[in-house]
Amino acid sequence: MTAAGEASPHDPPGAAPDGEDALDRDPSADPLSVLFVSPMDLSGRSGGNVATKEIAVAFARHHGVELSLVCPRPADALPPGLTDGAERAWFLPEKPAGTMEWHARSQLPTLRAHAAAERAVDPDLIVARVGPSSVFTPLAALVTRTPYVALIRGMVGRNLKFGTVVDALVRANALAADETYVAYGEIADRYGLGEDATVFPNAVDPERFQPMDRAEARERIDAPIDPGDFVVGFVGSLKQRHRVGDLLDAVAALPDGEAVHVLVVGDGPQRDALESRVADAGLTDAVTFCGYVDHDELAPYVGSCDATYGVVDADNPSNPIKCYEYLACERPVITSATDELGFVAERDLGVALDRVSPETVADAIARLRSLDDDALAEMGRRGREYVVENHTWDRLADAVVATYRE
Repeated sequence: MTAAGEASPHDPPGAAPDGEDALDRDPSADPLSVLFVSPMDLSGRSGGNVATKEIAVAFARHHGVELSLVCPRPADALPPGLTDGAERAWFLPEKPAGTMEWHARSQLPTLRAHAAAERAVDPDLIVARVGPSSVFTPLAALVTRTPYVALIRGMVGRNLKFGTVVDALVRANALAADETYVAYGEIADRYGLGEDATVFPNAVDPERFQPMDRAEARERIDAPIDPGDFVVGFVGSLKQRHRVGDLLDAVAALPDGEAVHVLVVGDGPQRDALESRVADAGLTDAVTFCGYVDHDELAPYVGSCDATYGVVDADNPSNPIKCYEYLACERPVITSATDELGFVAERDLGVALDRVSPETVADAIARLRSLDDDALAEMGRRGREYVVENHTWDRLADAVVATYRE
């Protein structure tokens, strides 16, 4: 435990020590022209799309930044924070989901977009979400001698056919960058970046994820929750690495009469298998599959929960954005004891598991279930206070701008 006035070892760069305000912003400084380059559809549904959109919006609302965009033409309209906040946008071809061909087809349009941006806005800084198509962005920064910040938010080459080539490209971006920010330490390890990378974990927009009264939240969603149910919620894509099966098996193993209800919010390739698992275990009345819910509409679903679930698969390292959103909604979290999420145990904001299994998840549920409403509410309040102070997307924008100003 760190002493008051010191930053926690789990705090991201730019985090305010306890009792201090956020980073000061100099209102007299000239606006910084930032070109934000993304291979992600900023109107897309995936976690990567949402996180990238949130980062771009944080730069757009930073009063010291004039933001321009290079990104795929959105399948839907750009989010309001970018429609209103970005000065200019150069669109790459629309990006279909789940295709690698787009990354090849986008190369020439990316080069043209950089040339157009250089003529139109002459950016002071290029910030890019690094992806499989990030070829010309570091070259453009080098040729124009523009400072370059690389954001590596996941294992880019993982599970890709040409993963080795993609990983080499990601490493080249990191080496070319003036600053590299990664979402968790294993990314730096994978690409051999060592101390050349700064770990800035995922974050949340606390204005979007506000705490709600539990009873009111449950009235706003379509789920058969009994008044006495202890609700454990999961939000995200239904993929193996999110270990939703362990949550369902944990509930099946709880003693009869525990009155635990699981709220599964999301869709994905495992949904049919998980629904069959629930039926086979006789848990149909104890589990609700809500399907996909738009990111802007998630708060009532999280607010309906007593506890939340967002763990890390040991074979697929990650830093679940959902955990920060849960905490912003003042809900305790069951997660994994990773370096980035170590603050959960340190600050008593839920349960951090050393190992994910049905048994450890069941124990975590039982521990939280044993707390009274006041204790859970206090745990939730501490969680929101902590993430608002230390894990917002605005802090990432602050850190990048502050580094450039220095």
